[in-house]
Amino acid sequence: LQFPHHTNEIAQCESHNLHLGLNISGKKWVSRWIHTGHLHIQGRKMSKSLKNFISIQQFLSSDITDSPADDFRLFCLQYRYRTALTYSSERIEEA
Repeated sequence: LQFPHHTNEIAQCESHNLHLGLNISGKKWVSRWIHTGHLHIQGRKMSKSLKNFISIQQFLSSDITDSPADDFRLFCLQYRYRTALTYSSERIEEA
């Protein structure tokens, strides 16, 4: 099942990577999509409008763990794919 926003995401990512010289092979960027539930923080859906979010850059540069990118992947894999995730540094450490 492919939703219209997938086509949009693919177009944006492929053109960005081509612009940076990262997709010189011309191969398809992705063939599978995973939809997840909302990410929650402090008991509410994480949202820029609520100002209760942490950026990817902030998370990756944090000292929560030695390997934040891998630990975030493990954190996400611990839950059913449509389940809302509640983010906290403690849950990342547990992952």
